Amino acid sequence: MKEYPFIFCGDMIRALLHNEKTETRRIPTYLNCTIDGLKVSKKRWKEYDWGNAEIKDISIWGGDHHVRVRHKKDDTFHRVRIIYEPGDLIWAKETYVLENPAEYITEITLPTDRPVKKDEDGEGNEIFLIPHYRATEPEPNIVPDDLDDPYDDRTRWISSIFMPKWAARIWREMTEARFERLQDITDEGIIKEGVIKREYRKPENGGHSLQHHFIILWNSINEKRGYGWEKNPIVIAINFKEFRK
Repeated sequence: MKEYPFIFCGDMIRALLHNEKTETRRIPTYLNCTIDGLKVSKKRWKEYDWGNAEIKDISIWGGDHHVRVRHKKDDTFHRVRIIYEPGDLIWAKETYVLENPAEYITEITLPTDRPVKKDEDGEGNEIFLIPHYRATEPEPNIVPDDLDDPYDDRTRWISSIFMPKWAARIWREMTEARFERLQDITDEGIIKEGVIKREYRKPENGGHSLQHHFIILWNSINEKRGYGWEKNPIVIAINFKEFRK
């Protein structure tokens, strides 16, 4: 069992908390795949022709689900496989801030609905670091740990990129990981991705389809990176279930 950090936006954090999201799609990279069974560098990864890569179905390749990709310089073909396995864990990284209530409270009641880290300040005094999460606490009115003014409760949010594992409140256990083309996603898959059912209005009634909502969500995260819906990139579709750490 291995543990992997996944970044989620605020909408998807809320969907996870309501158990409305049981699936996610990620772009294959040198970090989550191997080539011919080996991890490669970011530089090496860019040497392959990903625009013409092909998914090889397990029924064709004797149970070996992979992507076939050509090395642009050597003109050789290679197998790309996903590193994730059933039972591996996801911990969700989200926008957060850490509070040290000892800065302005003498008697501290520690919360029970989130992880708390016991630590020491610069003088060796015991302190407790309490994470707060932007997805569900847009303005917690706390003094962040890295501020000295105990009256300054303006929240300075920290990017999800920097969230430490101990502060993660959401954990999930992977049940399946597979390659597929982005546009092969079904309505069922879109719902599992966390596109809220109540937002779905049938096109014949003047509304938008589930796919429309998913495209907006996907492009808001991936289009600027070159992986927009219209590109129909190969993705890793990951199913997961709730896990209590």
